[in-house]
Amino acid sequence: MSHPNHCGKCEPCYECKTSCELDKNIPCSPDCEEINSVTGEPDGEACKDCDAIFEKCKCVVGRPINGISLNGLEWLMNDENTKIKVFENQESAIAFLTEAGYTEEQIDDFIFSEATDSEIDSEGKLL
Repeated sequence: MSHPNHCGKCEPCYECKTSCELDKNIPCSPDCEEINSVTGEPDGEACKDCDAIFEKCKCVVGRPINGISLNGLEWLMNDENTKIKVFENQESAIAFLTEAGYTEEQIDDFIFSEATDSEIDSEGKLL
């Protein structure tokens, strides 16, 4: 069953690739078959790739300032040195570091953190 404001572009509503206004305001379509009937939470296989529920995680790279973990982290910045450099995943971050000349041993000292777009502000800083 579709929700009351169903856009009518597809049936069932959870297979729609274009979100309607209601879908943008709720975590997932109420008719989604992947919702656990006991908990009411999304837990099906399709939920892992559903951007209605999860923001896609990106990868940012940091390391302890001056090599001392108590100092906090400094982040790898973009070419203009204005924003934190964001990678699609850890593999692409490692490939970038390798191409930049870092050894495997040096790469082991970096911290790879997941971050979503909403965790990185408009100035490119982690919130």
